[in-house]
Amino acid sequence: KGILWFFVYEREPMSNYRLPPIDEFGERTETFNRLSRVNRHFLHQFGDFFLNAEHLGTYHTVKSYGDHPLFEAGKTDDVLTDVTCPQGLPAVVGFFSLNGDKYAAVVNNSVKESGQFVLHVPKDTRVFERFTWNHDCVRLKDASWDACYYETEDELCGGDRAAWSGGALFPGDADLLLRAGRAADGTRLWAALRTSLDPLDALPLSLAGPAPARIERLAPDATWEPVPFEATADGVLLRLRLLPLEAAVLRVR
Repeated sequence: KGILWFFVYEREPMSNYRLPPIDEFGERTETFNRLSRVNRHFLHQFGDFFLNAEHLGTYHTVKSYGDHPLFEAGKTDDVLTDVTCPQGLPAVVGFFSLNGDKYAAVVNNSVKESGQFVLHVPKDTRVFERFTWNHDCVRLKDASWDACYYETEDELCGGDRAAWSGGALFPGDADLLLRAGRAADGTRLWAALRTSLDPLDALPLSLAGPAPARIERLAPDATWEPVPFEATADGVLLRLRLLPLEAAVLRVR
């Protein structure tokens, strides 16, 4: 069981392929170091699991590649009822069994874009946990800063890349640093920093869960001022202008 990098070395200097792991001089490049770190990270966290687990099946969402069947919401599996992405990106969904327990692995199947992927299970599901770096399982609700979790009337929903449990993801390719979290009283807080030399005239955010009723910005006098916004297909659009290197702290209710 393993993964083979498709092109490890540069046979001759080529203008259409940039920086393979081994360059035309037979020396390691920064690509080698990046791949090494990603591979070691994956092997540390998941190596033993995938080596010992039994593969039950693999499905694709949105679009099927390589003759893999499409994941059908509510039909493919009786526990994992759906896998969604507000950005419309495809996913690979694999099912595995180990020591009598069932596991689902979800991978972003886009080679160009990052997105937020949410797993949906029935409300009465007894175990909804995440496999961690330490090789144990914790409730997705309590998993870590990079896990999202929310509940609806009928479902438990959770996944990754919903930005630090505050449930917000910046979907664009503009230069912006976004952090989200919760205050001690449970109030959601978002912080956005414009890292470009150009202003940002509006702030689109994809959300895990329903749109908030009110968004406020922390003012210089330590008061909270309302921010106008409108709902979009997968989140909200804040009518908020950020100048170069300007930060905004937002309270979400």
